[in-house]
Amino acid sequence: MGTIHDVARSPDSQRRKYRRFCLRCAVLVEFSSGDAVREVQTVSWNVSIGGLLLESPFALPKAQPVSFTLTVDGGSIVRPIKFLGEGKVVRVESHNPRAGFAVAVECTHPITQMEDYLADSAN
Repeated sequence: MGTIHDVARSPDSQRRKYRRFCLRCAVLVEFSSGDAVREVQTVSWNVSIGGLLLESPFALPKAQPVSFTLTVDGGSIVRPIKFLGEGKVVRVESHNPRAGFAVAVECTHPITQMEDYLADSAN
């Protein structure tokens, strides 16, 4: 976990505002549900400073505001690095029953502190 690769350019990537990187790491997602705050442990498929694509055991409601903690560890990292962000769910796709859901989160504000880490790690 924690190895970064630049995502290959596709026609869709030309419309993207931020460069995406394949990065598998733990992401804790928190969101309000009624009067309670729920937490879902997910794993990232790819990340950018503007959003995340997550593998989740549960479907999250589309347009749901979320906050998240992305924890990067492994490789040359001595201690885990945590990146905090907020955003909203923009897409949810069902996989087979054992694989859960793909959940795309668009960040409210770019996670600029991640920019240097992603650029250095991809080289």
